[in-house]
Amino acid sequence: MKASIPAETGKRPQAKTLGLVSSGRRLDAVSIAALRSFVTVVEVGGFSAASRQLGIAVSTVSKHIDTLEGRLHATFFLRTTRRLSLTEYGTRFYEYCREAINQVEEAVDQTFNPQEIRGRLRVVAPPAFTRCVLSPALPTFLESHPNLHVELKVTTASFDFLQNQVDVAIKTMIDQQHGGRVQEIGKAPSVLCASPAYIDRFGMPRRPAELRDHQCLLGVNSPYSERWRFKVKREIIELPIRGVFTADTGDVLRHACLHGLGISGFYMFHVRRDLETGLLVRVLEDFEPDGGSIYAVTPQNKFVPKNTSVFVDYVRSLCREL
Repeated sequence: MKASIPAETGKRPQAKTLGLVSSGRRLDAVSIAALRSFVTVVEVGGFSAASRQLGIAVSTVSKHIDTLEGRLHATFFLRTTRRLSLTEYGTRFYEYCREAINQVEEAVDQTFNPQEIRGRLRVVAPPAFTRCVLSPALPTFLESHPNLHVELKVTTASFDFLQNQVDVAIKTMIDQQHGGRVQEIGKAPSVLCASPAYIDRFGMPRRPAELRDHQCLLGVNSPYSERWRFKVKREIIELPIRGVFTADTGDVLRHACLHGLGISGFYMFHVRRDLETGLLVRVLEDFEPDGGSIYAVTPQNKFVPKNTSVFVDYVRSLCREL
């Protein structure tokens, strides 16, 4: 179902169905307020919370939902005394409603205040990128958009865009479970590092194969997990690596590396200062492939809200300096 507002004259566009609705005429008498109530209930997780956020009575929210369900002959929520969950139809309808409301809000903003960015933006970003790149630059972005409220969650854990209400995720690696629209917004060179103390104790490896005689620190969901990539002449090879320590957070691996526990791989933005000050030294520099990237992942909506696109453009500008 494609949300649209037909012109007062001319041919009415045909609406796709959810499997229960034969045409868009059933929504003609449903106001935007009812759709907004439905979207808010989904996003805040309950009727009472939605009423407080919208500033209307719980009974009004309930009436809006009843009206939608009645006109569409569908059940959007499964209700118990302790839990409210979406049905399959509710989940699908929410995705279209959220996009439609975004389009209406964008149309109003562009018409009456095209330069203003306002509302809420939920962002997910990995720890190392947040600490080294995003966090230092975020105050400037917030000062430029004082009416935009950013909610930042720092994690590498997987998530669901709908259930976690995420608008955009910044990622350094993409898996098959992301469930969103991916765009590359920058390059992220990576390096192998060790502390001078480690090199003094164990020596500097000269070829990738020599890593079998060294202590290696592995990252979970990282280019430097159990198989490391190297450029040998004109080919990229992968070597299985035996690790003495594994962590799912880059900062943990960095501290271990700084303390001389082994060799590990990092994005350059993560350890640039350590390399400049001599706390870490590069290892196998002549064999390192330069293939890392930064990605912005957004929900699979046809319409990308202006809040999201402005933020993604800002992060893209930061990536040019990596």
